[in-house]
Amino acid sequence: MKNAFDLLIDRLAKDYKMPELPVKQHEHEVYCFDFKEVSIKIYQDAFKWVYFLSDIGVVDTLDSHTCQRLLRLNEFNLSTPFFTVGLTEKNGGVVHTRIPFPHLDNVEMRRVVEALLNVSGEVKKPLGLSDSPV
Repeated sequence: MKNAFDLLIDRLAKDYKMPELPVKQHEHEVYCFDFKEVSIKIYQDAFKWVYFLSDIGVVDTLDSHTCQRLLRLNEFNLSTPFFTVGLTEKNGGVVHTRIPFPHLDNVEMRRVVEALLNVSGEVKKPLGLSDSPV
């Protein structure tokens, strides 16, 4: 049975004219989308936080210069949503944020996804990330 979070995801897919999503398999389903050449995962935890994560490519050369650039990208700010840039164990670049579910509606969900797409594109170019699978 679909909950309020699942209905928000359905609406997001409809807004982007995506095909109907498959039937929910797990209580805490991870929804995966590809927008504008960016892979996005959206999921909700047991505490009603909604996580937005984008895979932005692979860091080919992880040197001190690249690490310094990553750290500068993560300077704290009060913008909402606040995005964090990080690396996976395989040097895959990720941009992520989380928002409490009560703060999300259809409009806010789309705004966060658009902001995630924009930030992901802005971060990917200067870091020289390759499109290799993560």
